[in-house]
Amino acid sequence: MITAHSGADGTKENSLEFVAYAMQTGADALEVDVRMGENGILILSHDKTDEDAVRLADVFRMMGKYPGMRINCDLKECGLEVAVRQLALISGLKTEQILYSGSVRPVPVTESCIWRDVEVFWNIEEYLPDIYKEQKEDLLFEQAAYKISRACRKYGIHTVNVNEKIATEEFIRVTGENDIDLSVWTVNDEERFRELLGQGVKNITTRNVKMACEVRSCEKAADDLRKVRKPEKSPVISGLFSICENNTKNTSRDIISERIRNIPKNYVYGENELTNVPSFANMIKYDC
Repeated sequence: MITAHSGADGTKENSLEFVAYAMQTGADALEVDVRMGENGILILSHDKTDEDAVRLADVFRMMGKYPGMRINCDLKECGLEVAVRQLALISGLKTEQILYSGSVRPVPVTESCIWRDVEVFWNIEEYLPDIYKEQKEDLLFEQAAYKISRACRKYGIHTVNVNEKIATEEFIRVTGENDIDLSVWTVNDEERFRELLGQGVKNITTRNVKMACEVRSCEKAADDLRKVRKPEKSPVISGLFSICENNTKNTSRDIISERIRNIPKNYVYGENELTNVPSFANMIKYDC
């Protein structure tokens, strides 16, 4: 899962421009900062402000046109869980479309909770407030992974939201062994994004959302090719496999698509090799 961080790819943070852009990128979700305005209206803002701000209701109405996309409401003050959920339902959204992170106060599974149907990406610092003050030592993060995993079971939470520096191999291993998923923020470096993608974390939040979606598309295409046939068995599959495996920051999906179109059609028709490759079926327009 890829989440577009507010202000991704140079857009203005917490703006309708960002929201409209994120919806077109291919990301699975977008993230906005949410707090209560002085007039009692939920707004998009990282800090308290007296200035005009985008209303969350307007964003929810835009989300209605994209039922397959989710919105991570990063709560910037406590006590907003019920209000945000109610606004989402009034705006016609399903609770499956919204996520909470930030200042969330989870409720134990033994108690009733009206907003429990909203998925939570629980910020680790909400439970371990000194986690980011400690030195980066794998042992400390491993211990933190055990602690947060136990707490997640108490509150019925399945995903922990952490800064990328905490997402070490040991932290990922321990949380995974305890059936806890990871959401990692804010991953803007391509190599680090590839590493976390390969480690199977549930969500990666990034400001470089265009890069992230392109890398994921290429990785998905390479995986599809592996499933179809071993690359050395066919010149066509071998060529496509090489394109995916060796793509660089400058090799966009459009460039890959153009290279695929330039493969002689008799190769494609000869063995009908691409018909079972869904990623490439979406990337080329002619029938295989």
